[in-house]
Amino acid sequence: MKKLTLTISILCFGVILAAFSPITNNTQPLKVSKEEIHSKMLNSINYFKSAKGNFVYSDNTGIEYTIDYHVKTKDNPSSVVTMTDHGEKSTQSFNEKSSLIIDHEKEVYNELAVPQNFSKEMWAHLDKEDKKPKARYQKENGEKVYVHYVDPTQMGIAQDSLYPQSIAMGFLEDYDQWEITDVLSKENGGLHKLDTVVIEGTLNDYYQKKHSAKTFKLWVSKNTGILINYEEYNANGDVVISQITTSIKLNQNVKDRIANPAVPKNYKKTEIY
Repeated sequence: MKKLTLTISILCFGVILAAFSPITNNTQPLKVSKEEIHSKMLNSINYFKSAKGNFVYSDNTGIEYTIDYHVKTKDNPSSVVTMTDHGEKSTQSFNEKSSLIIDHEKEVYNELAVPQNFSKEMWAHLDKEDKKPKARYQKENGEKVYVHYVDPTQMGIAQDSLYPQSIAMGFLEDYDQWEITDVLSKENGGLHKLDTVVIEGTLNDYYQKKHSAKTFKLWVSKNTGILINYEEYNANGDVVISQITTSIKLNQNVKDRIANPAVPKNYKKTEIY
């Protein structure tokens, strides 16, 4: 009987200890440095095999359009990108065989043959490039030059999200003018189930004048450098420019290449600029 009493006492003591012991969380907070996320944005095309989704761009001048994209970066790079601008739709596509532009409003198209091994040569060139941010800022004849790397997929305007090297070069050049304000895991607040880095900063004089904005906020995929969302604000804190991803799926099964869309039979072939 004494042995049973001792056992019960030990169990009760263990329950009391458990009640007052803090619950430990073994999940480590996500961390990222400024240089790391800057580099990821400048070289994002290296960090995903395919992407399918869409985003909406708008600003306070009345410009608003939707971009739908399907992009494959490796092994026969290819892309199909459609812009819908106030009901007017145009599509551009690219693969190792041909480049196609379709203007659905004017019912015209233009298709050109792609030089043999074009994408393979572009990737070979890209693989040799310096991935460090400082490599993008150079000088020629005393003038600052921003170095853009090639896009083997020829994804066009979809670059604004999937390969945001222009925004990364312009907005993040001065590390004293921006901060990483949050890093959200895909399970806890990350956008579109992606680990998300939140960046907030002040635009340089050039962008303040060009965009009539003062500050900005970026939501960036931590692992790929894809720009998921971004907003620019005026001095009153009002949004003057925004780009919002409505859907995105990465690295899903993709065929050997993304086929060019079919051109309607009544469309005429012409030069499109």
